[in-house]
Amino acid sequence: MTHKEVTIEQATLDEVARRYGVPPDSLAELSGGWVNHIYGFERDGAKYVLRLSPAATRPHELVCAEADWINYLSDRGVPAARVVGAPGGDMVEDISLQGGFTVAAYERAPGHLPGRSELGLPFWNRLGGITGRMHRLAKDYVPAAGIDRSRAAVDGEFPFGSIPAGQESVIAVACAVLAEMVTWPRDRDSWGLIHGDLHPNNLFVTEAGEITLFDFDECQENWFVVDVATALYFGMWSEHVGQGNRGWYRDLLDAFTNGYARENALGSEWLGDRLQLSLKCQELWCYATINDDWHLGQGGCWADVPSGWKRVLERYRRNIEEGIPVADGGFNIWKVEAGVE
Repeated sequence: MTHKEVTIEQATLDEVARRYGVPPDSLAELSGGWVNHIYGFERDGAKYVLRLSPAATRPHELVCAEADWINYLSDRGVPAARVVGAPGGDMVEDISLQGGFTVAAYERAPGHLPGRSELGLPFWNRLGGITGRMHRLAKDYVPAAGIDRSRAAVDGEFPFGSIPAGQESVIAVACAVLAEMVTWPRDRDSWGLIHGDLHPNNLFVTEAGEITLFDFDECQENWFVVDVATALYFGMWSEHVGQGNRGWYRDLLDAFTNGYARENALGSEWLGDRLQLSLKCQELWCYATINDDWHLGQGGCWADVPSGWKRVLERYRRNIEEGIPVADGGFNIWKVEAGVE
């Protein structure tokens, strides 16, 4: 996929290092170039992660609200990488160089990104429990003084502009899904702050199977079932799910929801048609995002898309236009991209 690369200049890194009390050459880039730039560093024997975000898209108030939410959860038993302030400074730092960055530091989560062999049913059961606790705690969350809770929400409007011209049927499906979802109740037991991007690339797992969440920058007020659907959707990528084969989906759903129920009650009405519609919404978002990687909704050239990603987009489009339920038509995106599924 394409990346929106921005090079962090040395003067910017020097200022960040000064704020956090470490030598500039101690900042090791872990990832960067998409939206955020991520660096690792050590201080006083502890490991941390720094996130530099463009201030234009992640302003100070928004990141402060995210930090307050993360630390609230961590204080109450949710395994989430805590936000730590700069020595003698604020929880969130503003850097004015290069157009401005909002900077936050986090305790480095123990473990590693989970490999496929670690994404079995025990993993999903444990993640379900963590998600349930997070949603239960959301019901009583009161932001710290000076924190605007509403700033913890991202813009949830569907990116219609990412869908290529001539795909009116895809637009129609998206409109129908969203029109139904907005009729759902927004009460204490169904609506609140959620993670918003709950999948295996946004957490670490230890050898003992312990999970720590991070990457809360999509946290938002939404229906709790949206977090459930996101986790299940990406869980289907961890195993082959063929047309008409619901075996893995049923096992995945049972494992996740059984874990969830240990911590929070989500009414049965949310785990039927509403969950299926939320899964379809996630499919639509993924389709729009991949189209956007090659700017296909803004006149980008189909010929520039690698053949593997063409196969992925074609599979998505077929599933959407033919109304195939995600539980039936789910597929391993990496196998399709590689041409083996």
